[in-house]
Amino acid sequence: MTTIRLLALLTAFGSLTALAAADDGWPQFRGPGGQGDASHATPPLKWDLEQQLSWSVDVPGKGYSSPIVQGNRVWVTTAVEFEPTEAQKQKTLETSRLEPKDFVRRQVAGRLSLRVLCFEYSTGKRIYESEVAEVESPEAIHVGNSYASPTPVVAGDRLYAHFGVNGTACLDAATGDVLWKRSIPVFYSVGPGSSPVVYENLVILVCDGIDQQFVVALDRETGKTVWKTHRPPKRADDGQLQKAY
Repeated sequence: MTTIRLLALLTAFGSLTALAAADDGWPQFRGPGGQGDASHATPPLKWDLEQQLSWSVDVPGKGYSSPIVQGNRVWVTTAVEFEPTEAQKQKTLETSRLEPKDFVRRQVAGRLSLRVLCFEYSTGKRIYESEVAEVESPEAIHVGNSYASPTPVVAGDRLYAHFGVNGTACLDAATGDVLWKRSIPVFYSVGPGSSPVVYENLVILVCDGIDQQFVVALDRETGKTVWKTHRPPKRADDGQLQKAY
């Protein structure tokens, strides 16, 4: 099991403290409005872990998603991986639609524990660790990806976490209780990367696979599909080239 470390956001992003205290916080990928605009921030010009570090905590597993902030809370997602058996490796190769020479660019897990962790913004104290899903023999992903790459989004008292085909879930932001979850079938081949967006009563997901490419909107309260729109296919026979990336 690998361990990643979360460093204090107020240190890493300078005056993000003021942002976090504001109503908008940093609730999703690229912040309020999704534009990456932190107009009041004063990021550090150099990185010094001895002089600038306020706190750090260990986070189990691996996740390339960004932390999000609301009020005095910070959330991150992670995937704890367990080693696959030789039989699982062989089965994953057979279902990958790849030649063995190309499969070397994939990573395989025997089992996954997909989690959301919540920390106190000012101190780094862990408030809760919630398991969203446990997945046996997950689809292989690219060596440059992680099983927890999409950034979650917090809206009011709800948090929405997306792990691609391995699960999409709504959590009570205060307690970490899972309120609903579901899996949306799509064959990514390299793993998911796009982050969910909340708009009015919808959670919108971009699902870009080699078998199908679409945008789907889920009801925020129930997780049920409200609408689904397929993207016109690109003129390519190879499914990998039909993806928009």
